[in-house]
Amino acid sequence: MNSRLSRRALLPLAASTLLAPRAMAQPARQAIDFAVPDLGGPPLRLAAGRLIVVRAFLPVTQPPRHEGGMIVSATDALADWATKHLLAGWPGSPRTAVFTIRDASLVGEKLRIEKGLGDLFRKQAAERYTLKLAADLDFQHESGQSLGLAAAEATSGRSLLEGAKDADRQVAWHSMLIAAMEQFVATFEATVSGQLRHHLAGG
Repeated sequence: MNSRLSRRALLPLAASTLLAPRAMAQPARQAIDFAVPDLGGPPLRLAAGRLIVVRAFLPVTQPPRHEGGMIVSATDALADWATKHLLAGWPGSPRTAVFTIRDASLVGEKLRIEKGLGDLFRKQAAERYTLKLAADLDFQHESGQSLGLAAAEATSGRSLLEGAKDADRQVAWHSMLIAAMEQFVATFEATVSGQLRHHLAGG
């Protein structure tokens, strides 16, 4: 056998042998948990006979709005939290506590990318997103008259680099949702406990 030909034939085989373990050793992409943690303290017992959750904000999926495309809806996250953490503590009372979701918007914008020589070797922020949450709690007499109102809001933002994929956006949006929910819950509970303490059962 020609030694030159044999070496040439063996080189591709050797290269494939070296590359195969690397390909096999690549770790599988970690699954993303899109659950929303149970935030806040113990449920607030309200001096009302019933609780109504109103979704006054309608999600949209039309740029620059993107909240309708979130895997976990910000509106759903707020409504679920209110249902679990706001309890009607006066059964039979004619008073009603109304939790109204005013805003759960996710707004995106395209960022300007510099095209200088030094920018060819680094990725730049190309997208910016802002998530806003806003809701209020209104205690109402059976006649519909407002007896006390408390409101809270929260925002979170995140930038994504060039080349971001839909999966990258979903992960970023969910992280923003968790951050905004943490801020909102802390502000809301403190506001209700302060401004509406006389409307809490046993308060």
